[in-house]
Amino acid sequence: MKKFALILGAAGLILAASCSDGNKKKTWEVKVEKTADADDSQSFSAQIKSENGLPMLLDFYADWCGPCKRLAPIIEAMEEDYKDRVEFRRINVDEDQDLAAAFGIESIPTLVYIDAEGREVNRTVGLVDITVIEQDLHALLKK
Repeated sequence: MKKFALILGAAGLILAASCSDGNKKKTWEVKVEKTADADDSQSFSAQIKSENGLPMLLDFYADWCGPCKRLAPIIEAMEEDYKDRVEFRRINVDEDQDLAAAFGIESIPTLVYIDAEGREVNRTVGLVDITVIEQDLHALLKK
């Protein structure tokens, strides 16, 4: 059984995750690799690519989450400021559980910064100040 799990884990998976953006429905292709280490615990790494080749900011949230609600207007302001340079996506962890699991989201809000090649370069967990987000976006654009 362990061999089977390791074979499946090493092979990787392709998940389709969708996110609603207003009236437009987005479908992403996510490459997820599941690995097992010596003590048989599992870890995941995920890659996601923007449709237009831009770096991305993924905002993992839930409708019932108070800090998520407080972070939302900050992210909306950042989205307006960076609209032609960074693609912003809000992912409801209750609706897109597979995508949240692929990125190892354990607490919300979580912001995941993805470079233009689809690799995670940074993440913040919890309610953060706008200056932290701005610094992280500037660093993302320099990569």
